[in-house]
Amino acid sequence: MQDINMTKAPVCPHLTVKDVEKAAAFYETAFGFKTSLKLPGQNGTAMHAQVEFKGGTVMIGPENAERGMLAPASSGMISPVSIYIQVADVDSQHRQAVAAGGKELLSPMDQFYGARTSIIMDPDGHQWMLAKQKTAAQDDASVLNAGRFKMVNA
Repeated sequence: MQDINMTKAPVCPHLTVKDVEKAAAFYETAFGFKTSLKLPGQNGTAMHAQVEFKGGTVMIGPENAERGMLAPASSGMISPVSIYIQVADVDSQHRQAVAAGGKELLSPMDQFYGARTSIIMDPDGHQWMLAKQKTAAQDDASVLNAGRFKMVNA
């Protein structure tokens, strides 16, 4: 039996969606995730899935109105959380996500901190930021000197 508590990442988001199988298929097509686990529920539909991307894991579960767990698209609320994905080519991945049914919230653009980013909303209302770091922010003296960044050593 597969241990569903074991993920490769010690911290991973758990997204509430309208349909677990449709969401997993969207994440595969739009972003290149691979489904690593799918658990059937009592009614024959998936009650849980895990998708992975470059060592990161996202868990997916169905809505549960009794617990107040609704996808942002169902609740009418805008999620204050976005999922950040580092990709090889923001523009290409952005086009792929839109073609898969994602909604463009921010077209690909270069950011002052040296990254190229875009934002896609999935069919369940979750926001995904696609990103590729183009330059090392700590090496950009103009950004650091402008007071927009303060590097902190952990």
